[in-house]
Amino acid sequence: MEMKALFKRKENMTGNTIVLQAKEQSDIVSDTINYIESYQQFITGKLNHQNYQLLISDFDSFYSNQKKVFGLINQKSFQLSSRLYELENNLPNQFMRISNTEIINLSKIKKFKLTTAGLIEIQLENGYSTSSSRRFLKKVKERLL
Repeated sequence: MEMKALFKRKENMTGNTIVLQAKEQSDIVSDTINYIESYQQFITGKLNHQNYQLLISDFDSFYSNQKKVFGLINQKSFQLSSRLYELENNLPNQFMRISNTEIINLSKIKKFKLTTAGLIEIQLENGYSTSSSRRFLKKVKERLL
């Protein structure tokens, strides 16, 4: 499959917008969109009383615990100042809410399976395991299956 990349300058634009044109939706189109959306987006997280600027695409998941929100990168939990619903509204398409308390990075999924109880168990590349809640099951199935 031949692919071309073009740049067209539009001086009357107030911000930057990238338009991707393709004959049909494909994995490479989705991957490209996800990459562009996540490129150079940072969030500040706190670990051991120190603040870090962290690339959003590096996060495995975001979760809430005891009214605090954390982001997980390689089994390290960084405390964030955002609420989970704020993150959900601002995260790129590669992230998906799977329960009231958790958002996962779809590009970090190692494997998943449907349980006998009807939930979806999800294992991330870092070894972390979680599952969808019944409330979010339909949306999770649509995105994963």
